[in-house]
Amino acid sequence: MQQMYLEPVKLELVAERIKQMKDAGITTSASVTPAHTAWMSKTIIDSGLDILVIQGTVVSAEHVSKTAELST
Repeated sequence: MQQMYLEPVKLELVAERIKQMKDAGITTSASVTPAHTAWMSKTIIDSGLDILVIQGTVVSAEHVSKTAELST
């Protein structure tokens, strides 16, 4: 399994598969990490992608309480 993931993603193959699925009438979606959004988004959207999800967890100190107060 590890060897399979050693090779980098080939955007042309991803775009080709999206086009194949669209030609079959399938609604397509893809998920990318924020770090890969700029690199991947144009190619996959241009291939006809219907839904693009940019996955990520946003953590901010603004949302972290310094006390253990519970609201009732």
